[in-house]
Amino acid sequence: MGGVCAGAVAVARTEAGEQDLEAELTAAHAASVAQRVGEGAHVLVEVCADDVERAALPVPVIVESPSEAATTGIAAVLTVGAATLGEARRAGRSACWTAFDRVVPRAGSVRVRLAEVEGVGPLHVTARVHVRGAPRSGGPLARWLALVGALGVASSLALRAVSPGGVARTLARWKPLVALVVGVAAAVGAAQAVRYVGDDSALHGLARGLLLGGVETALALGLAMALTRRTELRGADVLGMVSPRGGSLALLLSPAAGAFCAVGAVVALRLLPSPPGAAPIEAFVARPSGMLAFALLAAVVPLAEEMFFRGLVYGTAQRALGMPAAFALSGGLFLAAHAPQDWGSWGGLVAVALVGLTTTTLRAVTGSLAAPMLAHLVYNALLTASVT
Repeated sequence: MGGVCAGAVAVARTEAGEQDLEAELTAAHAASVAQRVGEGAHVLVEVCADDVERAALPVPVIVESPSEAATTGIAAVLTVGAATLGEARRAGRSACWTAFDRVVPRAGSVRVRLAEVEGVGPLHVTARVHVRGAPRSGGPLARWLALVGALGVASSLALRAVSPGGVARTLARWKPLVALVVGVAAAVGAAQAVRYVGDDSALHGLARGLLLGGVETALALGLAMALTRRTELRGADVLGMVSPRGGSLALLLSPAAGAFCAVGAVVALRLLPSPPGAAPIEAFVARPSGMLAFALLAAVVPLAEEMFFRGLVYGTAQRALGMPAAFALSGGLFLAAHAPQDWGSWGGLVAVALVGLTTTTLRAVTGSLAAPMLAHLVYNALLTASVT
């Protein structure tokens, strides 16, 4: 919790230093407004134009940015026109160039302007300025503190001795089935409801992720206790909150399984590359604050996800429908839950499917929630470490 709280503060501070500006450059308005930037900020300027082939003359675009010598000066000159199309990224009728991409050495202002307006003609020129403030301290420490705390929870669960206290009585078939349906329906409703919490900022994204994780945990614990009320079976048995079969060997194999999933994810993302920004999750992590929020969620949300998908869903489906159905429902619903945020990133969806298959297998083999939790946490830690 300390790591999550410290991380939320770091996300808010990092996001405060992020700015985006888009300006239409025309003969009448040949310059964008000056955008203030702080020392150490990363500035990316992208210039896009439509119908470049129809332009009679090339159009010089000037980027003004802080330098070692002055708070504002000419930092880059880009020529937009048919002659420079080979250097552009094409998207239909539009062509885009990266005009400026570096860390500014001092505070000042950034502005984009046309050097000559006579040659603009039919060109529709758009300048986009993206400012990412200097990295704030505390973010990496908060992320790892949250991960260590989550690993501690999973490890304590793995090492917890459980004494069943007698043979559990077989439950009526309809009771776990009702718990399964209610749990999935409530989780779907919660996932839709949290979309309306806050705006698209990284801090609110962190809050939505934590809120959904809390709902999933509460559903798993509450329904498991309700399901086993007045029976010899305990909620911990349904959820798999028991010591894993295989003991130390299971604990050693679980992180290895997580590392295997991380390698598989890297391979899948390389074999199935997606266009930049194709998936909603890619837009979320494009900013440093979004990446920090994503890393914090990756450190704690696996506990809630495993409690729900490998705990409640698998445990109730196994009792109501049998092992094959439990396996399919646990992995399938896990993939369906991640599909909206990864849609368009087909390599990412393959990675999610691999994680669901591996963690469900660990749940089935060890009979414990600890093994999939540890594997999921190691997978997330390695994946976020490779992109941050």
